[in-house]
Amino acid sequence: MSGTPPAEIVAHLSYGLGAILRLPVDEYYGIVEPEKLPEELDFPPASPRLYCVADKKRSGMHAHKIGSEKEIMVCVAGTAIIHLMNKDGSHFQIVLSRENDNKVSVRSISGAHEVKINIDADKKNHFFALYVPDGIWHTVLYSENTVLNVVASVIYDFSYYITDPEKYFTSEGLAQFMKTFPST
Repeated sequence: MSGTPPAEIVAHLSYGLGAILRLPVDEYYGIVEPEKLPEELDFPPASPRLYCVADKKRSGMHAHKIGSEKEIMVCVAGTAIIHLMNKDGSHFQIVLSRENDNKVSVRSISGAHEVKINIDADKKNHFFALYVPDGIWHTVLYSENTVLNVVASVIYDFSYYITDPEKYFTSEGLAQFMKTFPST
């Protein structure tokens, strides 16, 4: 697919929490070609791992250590609600939907300002993805029948993961995390 155009960033999330990408689309598919991702993402051109999450209610609940794993998340069916948080609790909620509306919605849940971005697109002409940098806590909630494909920058290594919120967040961040996910 060397003739496909590059992916483009359509929105940067503040606090270094990631970016929304518009992926090139051929007749049927949204295409993730790591060598055609924006250079500023510093994603390796040959990504060693692709995995699929399906039939889940929730996944993630971890961060990747700085200098380890970065991810590109693409919702291919249903709706995925992705919560991104940094150590101090700065928090964005991103909704990637492939249901009837094919849209991305981004909402800042913390901070002094409320930011809302809605990106609508014709289902046939655009596919959206979320870039999650290393060092960011992410939790994904799924609607029924959702399928999320994830391109990872490294081979799986559990030592890259921080799974204990108390070891990741500051006290303010932990309070925000517990407010968002009280049953954790």
